Amino acid sequence: MWLYINKENEGLQDRRLKPAAEDLMWIGCERVLVIVAEEDHLNGVGRSYVGELKKGGWKGCVEMTQNLGKYHGFEIERGRTMKKHRE
Repeated sequence: MWLYINKENEGLQDRRLKPAAEDLMWIGCERVLVIVAEEDHLNGVGRSYVGELKKGGWKGCVEMTQNLGKYHGFEIERGRTMKKHRE
């Protein structure tokens, strides 16, 4: 939605969507959960974010869950079982 709502966006690399790796060490929480859908066009962005958190000097715990066979927006499907694969 961000890319359509904000006409001055800089795409998927917009700093407001994807902070620089050196800024990630200042995240004010101790744990981060990143949830991605296997078939989502943004899957790689989520994976990259996890990697950047780990490399960026942030001291917290990061966990990623990939929902197999799911597409972007899968979480709005109610009453369906999600197959999960934890990494």
